[in-house]
Amino acid sequence: MNPCTTRGLIMIRITNPLIFLLAGIYALTGATVTCANALAEKYEITGRYAHYDIVAYTDSLFGPFKMKTLIISYGLTDFTVEGDEVISTDKFCFSEHKANIPFSTSVSDTFTQAIVPKPTPIIMSEVNDKLKVYRPETPTLLGVELDSYLTPFPEDLEDSRYVDADDDGNPGVTVKLSFLRGLIKEEIYIARKEIFAYDMELQDDGSFVGQVYDRSQQRVIGASKKALAKDNNPPQDSDISKSPIILIPVAEDFDCASLKSARNELFPPNPKP
Repeated sequence: MNPCTTRGLIMIRITNPLIFLLAGIYALTGATVTCANALAEKYEITGRYAHYDIVAYTDSLFGPFKMKTLIISYGLTDFTVEGDEVISTDKFCFSEHKANIPFSTSVSDTFTQAIVPKPTPIIMSEVNDKLKVYRPETPTLLGVELDSYLTPFPEDLEDSRYVDADDDGNPGVTVKLSFLRGLIKEEIYIARKEIFAYDMELQDDGSFVGQVYDRSQQRVIGASKKALAKDNNPPQDSDISKSPIILIPVAEDFDCASLKSARNELFPPNPKP
């Protein structure tokens, strides 16, 4: 057996049960797992991509009413070859929030850019002559310093492990709330554990399209008004098609400012929650 094939299958077994399942599906559909660097060369995927993803959350609000939220993130993803691996490095630039509630939420670019996922090897395979890519989870702490992402959030909201990650003088990171079309403005302060993975398929035009799988957790640690300091940790919507990801190949010098300027040229209009 090809040694790269053996190592690839071991990675699948260790990192995520979902990918172990996908590996079985790929085997049944004629998948070929080989050295990532060989696939990267064959499909010419190394380089920089403009990154667009949505994570849809749904949670109960009151009675039968469901609160639906979309977190839309924009950033840059680089694929680079290191040995026989292909490393994915994500940098987030800015984000948008949409919800089916009568007020709006927003965060600063500093908040979004404080999310710095660890670069990680991606798992690649061919299925019926199509390149499949899986980026595994790399849990990232935001607004809290813990020994491990498995460590629970501190119960004491004054705990020194809650840190000002977006440099605005408040603990954690700040979410801005706007009521009555901006007549009333408030803030909540949260800490998060960003836990996500995604799988994608290479398209004929060189872009990647796929889905995001999110298990992120958050803790509300304060607010500008005490009544707003209620914990809220909604799960991802079970309909994974509502959480797409798109990567578009761009020049190596393409940056966050370029992405903000070219957003409407690169990506589709945002859906409604």
